[in-house]
Amino acid sequence: MVDLNFTLVVQLLMFLGFLWVMERWVLRPLLKTMDERHRGMAEDKEQAQADEETAETLENQYAAELAAAHQKAHQKISESLRAVQERHMAERNSLRESQQAEIAVVQEEAERAIEQQRDRFPELSSAIAQAMMRRLGLGGDAS
Repeated sequence: MVDLNFTLVVQLLMFLGFLWVMERWVLRPLLKTMDERHRGMAEDKEQAQADEETAETLENQYAAELAAAHQKAHQKISESLRAVQERHMAERNSLRESQQAEIAVVQEEAERAIEQQRDRFPELSSAIAQAMMRRLGLGGDAS
């Protein structure tokens, strides 16, 4: 049979006192620390998600700005190429016009020279005919 004596009551009171001290000085601060840790982890997780969303927004913004910069650069290159081509065409047309003018001058000079030679042809033809006849021995006076 179980003996209920004073030692059992003292041990029971000491055990209950130990539990109360442990709960008061160890368990409460430990639970408080664990709650703060969980709360901090939840806040960090929320902050990480917010930072991730911010980073994604900035990345999208950067991609849009980069695309716009590429488009603007492509447009400037196209405009520059077009300007160079127009300048080249203008220079080519200018050279063509100056060459056409030179050709016209040369043609006019050639036509004048031809006309002069045509005017002299009757004189030369009779002189040529007389020279040929002399060489052939047919007589020198063919008028």
